[in-house]
Amino acid sequence: MSDRAPKEAAYRFLVQPDPWERATRDMLNRSSLEGLDETLLRQRRAFLRPDSLVIVVMLTDEDDAGVDPRSVGGQGWAFSSREFPGSKTFRGDPALGTTAPRATSACETNPLDPDCTSCGFATLCNPSDAACQKIKNDPACVSSAYLPPSEDQMTVRFFDMKRRFGLDPQFPISRYVAGFTSVAVPSQKEEHPVEGKVIGSYGALGSCTNPLFAASLPEHATDELCRLPRGPRPNDLVLFALIGGIPNHLVTTTPDWRALVGNDPDAYDLSGIDMHLLPSRQPRPGLPAPSAVPGDLGPDPIHGREWDTGGEDLQYSCTFELETPRVCENTDPGCDCANDAKPPLCTATTGEQVRGKAYPPHRELRVARGLGSRAVLGSICAARVHEQSPGDPLAWYRPTMNAIVARAKPLLGAP
Repeated sequence: MSDRAPKEAAYRFLVQPDPWERATRDMLNRSSLEGLDETLLRQRRAFLRPDSLVIVVMLTDEDDAGVDPRSVGGQGWAFSSREFPGSKTFRGDPALGTTAPRATSACETNPLDPDCTSCGFATLCNPSDAACQKIKNDPACVSSAYLPPSEDQMTVRFFDMKRRFGLDPQFPISRYVAGFTSVAVPSQKEEHPVEGKVIGSYGALGSCTNPLFAASLPEHATDELCRLPRGPRPNDLVLFALIGGIPNHLVTTTPDWRALVGNDPDAYDLSGIDMHLLPSRQPRPGLPAPSAVPGDLGPDPIHGREWDTGGEDLQYSCTFELETPRVCENTDPGCDCANDAKPPLCTATTGEQVRGKAYPPHRELRVARGLGSRAVLGSICAARVHEQSPGDPLAWYRPTMNAIVARAKPLLGAP
């Protein structure tokens, strides 16, 4: 499981009744999940006590970037690949791969519009079909079905996917909200029913007992995996803690969800969102503009300022002071000051980084919103905390840990 898909990693370990062992593709590039991971089953059985408090702590400096490999007719995996099947639009150097299909014109204004789909289907659909002709003649699809390199760098592929590509290959947010709260969850086959339904649809309801709420757990492929006896754990004994790129002023015991994720993110209505949390490649309105001055960290106490990403990165949600400045080498891809991009992280000295950064954790925040009182928020940009407790490696995260303890105590009957 990708380290950029932490939600799915947690779901697979804690919730998936029949966790797959390997992912494969057939001759038509359709993905399937095969086998049963007995090692995971044994680890889950050893880890979960049926009456314990379970806290899922997610520590991340970016947004979730996992895909459902079986979505889009079994080709959802392609969005994680540099070489997009069928695309001939290269990113300059062929080694950098090819771009994904663009979205039809309806997606720009309303991703929920029935006409919002992928231009890529124009190369595969039946020309005698009216729906096919509609895609082929769509203004966005006529010139090329695939995006230019400037619009589809791998570093920024996983945001606003429905609007940009015409489809979203990621698992729905409801999968994780249900996974951490519902007694019944789907098996692998129930997730993607194919008889009489479009391949790639996701079944939110299932017939299996959620392992989080089972009295006993299997450890072998021959054991009963689905219809497990119900255990004593209520769903309020499953907490979700997110330590991510959240501005400090938005980390409260009564979260302002409109400021955190927008008015209705399920309907792509992000009105009311704090601009620091808006995922964007371009400078966002109301925040300090980009600067070409080396060493200009910007006036904004939350993230410094916007910067010219060149379409290859997202704007930051927050930044924080590094305890020790980092000297970057040109060959170090993990250092943010080894080139001329001039993000608000670097001193005027070439190659010296003094601030770390984080990106809007939009999908993780939407999971937290769905869980309500079972969610705890913390910021990975806990600015200057280390100055108050020098030498304490836990000082950055202590406020969030204290909040988790405060939420857990009454659940355990502690004073």
